[in-house]
Amino acid sequence: MFKDHREKYLAKLPLGSIAILHATPLKTMSNDVEYLYRQDSDFWYLTGIEDPDAVALFRPNAADGQRYVVFVRPRDPRAESYEGPRAGPREAAAAYGADAAFSSEELLDRIARYDPSSRS
Repeated sequence: MFKDHREKYLAKLPLGSIAILHATPLKTMSNDVEYLYRQDSDFWYLTGIEDPDAVALFRPNAADGQRYVVFVRPRDPRAESYEGPRAGPREAAAAYGADAAFSSEELLDRIARYDPSSRS
């Protein structure tokens, strides 16, 4: 289901473009009330990722074949004991049908490699 959604979305993007979508951040609470986390509907519709702070990158005509790339939080056994298990960077590509997956900590370093306007 998610793959079909992504393919339709990628087909609508202009060639040579890049789309970067960010998941709902974990810190979505007021000072006096803590709310249950809910992923952004559009992000979930395209990715199936429920993890907070994930980033999805879409490139319709990627020469390297990486049309759908995800950035997710690294595995953290202590945090996962409270929040539940998460797919880390090693598991994320297979778990979410991505062409490549990396740690969210690498996003800023890697984003320039994918930006078509940064090439001369």
